Amino acid sequence: MMQRHDDIEVLCAVMDTCYYKVQHSESIYVHEIQMNIKNTGKQYLRIRIPETANVLTAKVDGKVVKPAAETKENERFILLGLSKST
Repeated sequence: MMQRHDDIEVLCAVMDTCYYKVQHSESIYVHEIQMNIKNTGKQYLRIRIPETANVLTAKVDGKVVKPAAETKENERFILLGLSKST
């Protein structure tokens, strides 16, 4: 008879690099984030943003995507679909 062992969690995504840039013009701040993520199991990247923030564009693998929105415990998030790394 084979013994069944408990599963353990494994690393599903790793961020290799992250570049963050802020530009200021008059009363507007534009934040730009570029990330290189190796993903083997996550469906979405969840990013918390302020209530007053607007998302101008979002790209995954160089292609423009439409992020989903989520609110949890009075915090606002955007969700970006992730590609699987090979």
